[in-house]
Amino acid sequence: MSEVLAVGDFSRRTRGCAPSPRVFCFFEDAMRLYLSGKITGNGNYKEGFAAGRARLENAGYEVCDPTALGLPDDVSWAAAMKHDICQMLKCDAVAMLSNWMESKGSCIEVRLAMDLGMAAQQVSVWLAKKGIY
Repeated sequence: MSEVLAVGDFSRRTRGCAPSPRVFCFFEDAMRLYLSGKITGNGNYKEGFAAGRARLENAGYEVCDPTALGLPDDVSWAAAMKHDICQMLKCDAVAMLSNWMESKGSCIEVRLAMDLGMAAQQVSVWLAKKGIY
């Protein structure tokens, strides 16, 4: 379990770092974002999700991309949603691709995340938080 430590003006979450009399060790956990966007009816969804994932990962986020979870292409919409929502709930927040409002599934994911108190923001907002515009 992560512990929050305040050092001066900086807050860091630590993981598995035992205190030492000579060495101070801090590891900042990467925020895990679930990537949400239109899949059904979008012929280019794999490219769009891959691009969004790459941008977020390059900014230092850990990303859960539902298109890279290994589900077969012929899985039903309901089965895919149940699987993907379980994965989303393991994340800290949701990052929405620009087409998320065109997707019934993405709207469900975002609404559920917000109802559960998870942050849900556009990919561009998450990137801006890291100074990337």
